[in-house]
Amino acid sequence: FVYLGNFAGAIILALVVYGSGLMGSVSQTSEMGAQAAGIATAKIHIPFSQALLRGVLCNMLVCLAVIMAVGSRTNFGKILCIYFPITTFVLSGFEHSVANMYFLPAGLLIRGEFVAQFGNMFHNLIPVTIGNVIGGLVIILLHPARISKLKNLFGTSDRTPPERTFINVLPRTFHKPQASISHSWRTDDSWNVRGKSV
Repeated sequence: FVYLGNFAGAIILALVVYGSGLMGSVSQTSEMGAQAAGIATAKIHIPFSQALLRGVLCNMLVCLAVIMAVGSRTNFGKILCIYFPITTFVLSGFEHSVANMYFLPAGLLIRGEFVAQFGNMFHNLIPVTIGNVIGGLVIILLHPARISKLKNLFGTSDRTPPERTFINVLPRTFHKPQASISHSWRTDDSWNVRGKSV
């Protein structure tokens, strides 16, 4: 549903931009419209394997940006962590399915072929989406914490379980003293500090 919602929202945005006249018209396109049409044409004609691999590389960088931003402690650090990976994927020509959900309709609208060429958008969206999913999974599975959890899941962890002794199986409260002093009220209004009346 999220994917379909993004697709619907991107088409609506493309219709709004087209209706604003910034891209010109079908008969007389502006420089922006010509760029949009060229981008859409180029993306539709990317071979399946190339689109898939560009999608993998793209979402690896996107997920890396998210992970680094979450790990940053300052707003300025979060901005930098997002800026550089995203800039890298855009300048490198990698493919992102949600971004293409806007670029493809926008280009087809200015060419006057949105309805006729609607199905051709999926020549790009299908492999790019698959690549994005693979790229995201690669980054998530390569995270050290995730690797540790997978090792534990499949029983290949390097950690050796502690030896089961009488002390180890006792509840924690029996063999680990509390750091803080516990206080409790007695019925005769005196304090009880670790079993000693005060």
